[in-house]
Amino acid sequence: MADFNILKTVFIQMNQKPAGWDNLTYGNPAVKNKDMVLGSSKLSKCGVDVEIVNLSKITDANILVGWLEDNSSIICYDDSYDFIEKVHIIDKKGADDNTITAAIQDPSHVRKASLTAADLTNKLGAKFQNHNYDKNAYIRLYFDTNDQFQYETAAFSSTDGKTYHSYPFFRSILVNNDVVTLADLQKCIFDFAEVTINLQTSAGQSPVLTVAFRVTFPNGISTTFYDYSQNPSPAIGLGPLFTSMKLII
Repeated sequence: MADFNILKTVFIQMNQKPAGWDNLTYGNPAVKNKDMVLGSSKLSKCGVDVEIVNLSKITDANILVGWLEDNSSIICYDDSYDFIEKVHIIDKKGADDNTITAAIQDPSHVRKASLTAADLTNKLGAKFQNHNYDKNAYIRLYFDTNDQFQYETAAFSSTDGKTYHSYPFFRSILVNNDVVTLADLQKCIFDFAEVTINLQTSAGQSPVLTVAFRVTFPNGISTTFYDYSQNPSPAIGLGPLFTSMKLII
């Protein structure tokens, strides 16, 4: 499973920061933007210097959604897509990872659905071309009382028991794996499954019902499982990809 202790980061364009950005505060306890900055890099796909922001200091999901929306226009998405996708990849080492994997692979699992990327983009429309965070435009996934899979654009909620993913996350899957043509979209398969996992909380483990999914890409070889997301998907994990950038601390 993606390690939720890994720092959650986004890359922002330094020349796009509004006046006073460094001292804006978020969260409770409050933390200033400048205190979340890990460092900077000159190697950016956006062609400008970027700062790397540690979002793991914001622990409230709703506040995190607000931060992403407030700063959506200054995020360098081209740098961030690899990390957005990476933090959702399931490594199949934990018990919950195995539960998710088994549910997706089990032909008798009741609450399952398969869709092509073309199905998703056709129904969800132009939002797939929008790589901004918008708290009123997340992808909501759930199975209804008739066991039918539902997917739609909706405002983020942390209380309705449904699974929410951001459009930048879904875009990262397609962009990173070169799923761009109509033929590619028709051959890219998303397999969704409802599954109960144990979310680790300060009070211990808490069972959570969520929708996880697997993507089989057009080449028919690359199959990757993506982690459930109790919060939206702003988390961008530091890992091997991070070492390819020259970080200035």
